[in-house]
Amino acid sequence: MWEKFQKQLLIFSRALELFIALLIAVAVTVSAAELVLSLWGYVVNYQSPDQLSVFLDYAFGTLIGIEFLKMLLKHSTSSVIEVMLFAVARQLIVEHTTPLENLLGIITIAILFIVRKYLYVSTFDDEGEAEDRETTRKGAGLLNRLTKGKEKTEEED
Repeated sequence: MWEKFQKQLLIFSRALELFIALLIAVAVTVSAAELVLSLWGYVVNYQSPDQLSVFLDYAFGTLIGIEFLKMLLKHSTSSVIEVMLFAVARQLIVEHTTPLENLLGIITIAILFIVRKYLYVSTFDDEGEAEDRETTRKGAGLLNRLTKGKEKTEEED
């Protein structure tokens, strides 16, 4: 009984993750549209160096949103490292930071690359992949039923 409850709770939590991923996908789409408008502003005001910073800020924000969306959907160590790399790179490129903060950011990126190269073990991601796909399928089914307003009709075997 307890195991069945845990399994249902896991499916429900995955459905919530998929719902949040859907919201993030909408936000990334809106951000991409804003990116196009920002590019237009950069083309029109090409003498202003501030406009390039605004464009890069939107571009990195959109990229981080896309990587975060992939992280929510894939559940892999690799996607987590990629999100962290993009976030630190954005901080270094877009923000006006002190030399010490720049150094710390560069060290952080170097550590992330070292972790990815020498400490990352892909079998950690592969072990739970089949189970994660099944949970995702059931979570998507629950999300579909919830959005359509239907009661739970699927029975566990």
